This record gives sequence, C-alpha cells and structure tokens, in this order.
Amino acid sequence: LNQEAVLIIVSLGLIIPLAAGVFDLSIGAVISLSSMLVSWMIINAEMNIIVSCIITIIVGSIIGVINAFLIIKIKIDSFITTLGMSSVLFALATAISNGRMIFGFDKTFKSIARYNFYGIEATIFYALIFGMLLLWFLESTPGGRYLFATGGNRESARLAGVSTNFYITFSLILSSTIASIGGILITSKISSGSPTVGGPYLLPAFA
Repeated sequence: LNQEAVLIIVSLGLIIPLAAGVFDLSIGAVISLSSMLVSWMIINAEMNIIVSCIITIIVGSIIGVINAFLIIKIKIDSFITTLGMSSVLFALATAISNGRMIFGFDKTFKSIARYNFYGIEATIFYALIFGMLLLWFLESTPGGRYLFATGGNRESARLAGVSTNFYITFSLILSSTIASIGGILITSKISSGSPTVGGPYLLPAFA
C-alpha cells in the first residue's frame, strides 16, 4: 500500500474524465512536470514549500483548462489532444533542469508523503480520504449523475439539459490537478525531482 498509494490517487483522478467519456493521456507527463516544477522552485529558486506546491497545483489545473479548450472549442479528439499535450509537458519537464534530477529537500518537504503512522505512510490516508470523497460525489450527488450521463451519451445528456461542456471541462481540470498533486507526493516520497518519474504511472492508472 505504501508503494502504490500515489498510483491509487492518480487512478482515482482518472476515473473522472473516463466517467465523462474523455481520455486524459497527459497525466503521466503532468506528474513529471509537477515533480520538476516543485523541485526547481524549492531547491533552485529557494521558494517557500507551501507556495511552491500551490503554484504547481495551479499549473496542473491550467493544463486541464488547455486540454478542455482544445477538445471542446477546437474539437480535437481527447485521445489526440492529451497525447500531444503529454509530449509537450515531458519536453518542458526535461527543459527545467536539462534532463537532470533535482535533489536536496529538507525533512519538512519529505514528511508530506513520508509521515509514518505505525508503518502506514501519509499517502495512504490521502488516497483513502480522496476515494471516499469521490465515491460520495459520483454516487450520491446530481453532479456525479450528470458526469456519467455525459459519458454515456453526450448528445442525449445535452438535450436533457445537462451542461456537458462544463462537466467535460470540470473532469479534465480535476484529473490534471490530481495528477499534479501526485507529482508533488511522489517527489516528496523519493526525495528527488525527476523528468521521467511520471511515465510509468500512465498505463497502470488506466489499468
């Protein structure tokens, strides 16, 4: 569980766009970019840890907005859009430190993911809390039902009065935001920022 907690969080975030009927293949690249961005700000720019994490999460949200714009307004298929975005983000992650890893975090940042309670790391509790919130949202709220309606038949849902564009946008923003949080957590866990750390998460998350 300690090893797979970040994957659980990213996988749960991926459920949201899949429920809305769109793919988000950029989550692995978002993790890598977030890892490098938060590392660069904390180590190279010597910024405050909380501020660095907040900026990283905001960048993740902006990526979701761009994905949604390309899919809804430009009408590019979500598979193609997010695959292309993935290439761009991996390039940015590599450019931040010229492909090198970033080290040198203090105990405060490491404790975000490594805080230990009787052998159970903090990331497991984050995954459990998020999983419970997601279950409640998808199964017990009108928003969850509208999300599934959008994914089931977008045109029928739109004709029934569901704001399908809103729910697709919402799902992509949330997916990227959660992936960016995953990038912060895995960076804290392994105590280094890496431009390639996110790649191995993509296919297991979909699986």
